[in-house]
Amino acid sequence: MAASLDRRACLMPEIAASFAGSVVTHCRAMRFRRCAIVSFTDARVDWECAAGELVREGLEGLLEVEDSLVVSAGRYRSPSCADPHCCPPGGRRLPAARDASQASRARKEDERAHRTSARRAGARSRRKRELDASVWREEAHALWRAALADSADATDAWGAADGLAPPVVGRLGDALTDSAVRDALILEVFGAGATAVRETLAGVPSDDTDACLDGVMRGDARPSPRSVEAFDAVLMRIEDLCRGRSGAEASAVRALLSWWWGDLASCLASAQAAIRRDDECRLAALLCETATRGLLPGWLREVG
Repeated sequence: MAASLDRRACLMPEIAASFAGSVVTHCRAMRFRRCAIVSFTDARVDWECAAGELVREGLEGLLEVEDSLVVSAGRYRSPSCADPHCCPPGGRRLPAARDASQASRARKEDERAHRTSARRAGARSRRKRELDASVWREEAHALWRAALADSADATDAWGAADGLAPPVVGRLGDALTDSAVRDALILEVFGAGATAVRETLAGVPSDDTDACLDGVMRGDARPSPRSVEAFDAVLMRIEDLCRGRSGAEASAVRALLSWWWGDLASCLASAQAAIRRDDECRLAALLCETATRGLLPGWLREVG
């Protein structure tokens, strides 16, 4: 995402603060955690860029600013950098601009290749499921646990999920189309015990698993926010690369997570996206009705 504002306007504190607030709002909506500030000017800036500093102050504590640069007369530098090897006097010459259309084509080709790779891996996973469903479920669950652990342990859960290889994403997406694996993952993320998770994965009905699922669907279960964020990050990656039922189930589970947070608008949007991909997705239909009726999860009703 790129946002721009006239540099002279940024020199006015109230406008700089308002601009920074808008940037934070959009970045949170897009799940971005970091940003860079770039100031374009004809003036010589050797130490501090007033416009950039005012914007940075508005972002303080809300968004990580990786770098603050000034571009002038075809050169760029970080005004506060005292290392002459990094930012020599007068700055470094700007690299030649790439052909935007060429870069866009390359990006689209990469996306197509990644989706193809994910789709083929998902197809292989489905064929393996047909040979031995119980073994396949155990392997699918183990693959998901590893992906969630990496995402939860990383400083940036979304960045860790983006690093998942397309074939892995394809297998993770296919796993969601099996209700036993999907429900076991939901229970695990929402803090259910090992017995309930194991019985759900094996398709063994029990009062314990029913009670755990009821707790999730009522919104009474209270998982750690970090585990929910890690789950959401991996699901978003599946949405990006997978189509059909895999993408639909990922959107449906994301709708569940949004509902648990109390974000009914995002819940409804994800549930409708799931239904567009697969109009037989029952979880999405349930969440769509829940969000439309304005029903909040149990833990939020207690707080309210």
